[in-house]
Amino acid sequence: ARLQSTEALPSGVKRRVVAVFQPHRYSRTAALLNEFSTAFADADRVLVSDIYAASEANSYGISGEDVARAIAQHHPQVDYCGTPEAVQAELVATLVPGDIVLFLTAGNLNRIIPDVMNAVQAAAQVPEEVLSNV
Repeated sequence: ARLQSTEALPSGVKRRVVAVFQPHRYSRTAALLNEFSTAFADADRVLVSDIYAASEANSYGISGEDVARAIAQHHPQVDYCGTPEAVQAELVATLVPGDIVLFLTAGNLNRIIPDVMNAVQAAAQVPEEVLSNV
């Protein structure tokens, strides 16, 4: 499946879509690497974090960097950020008002969402009720 998040926007409205992807489990990531490599065509930018192991050992020798490289073969704007803290720092440094950020995670990446929202809100001085309705 591909990202098609901007289809719901009114005609003529274009917002930058930033997909933040935290692969889940080494076995699943290894099995779906080819599918992941083309799944982000509708995003304007993709950030990839480390794989969330979910207590699984990495007997596949695969990493988040491998996922980012695979996606980069099909997408011009992909960055590997590694840790949740690195993802947060990158988002805070590069988001602009109007960006849509999609967090695709089954792991621990969701814990940075409130801090990212607060930082973006403070930088843009946008009232909280506006951000919560986006």
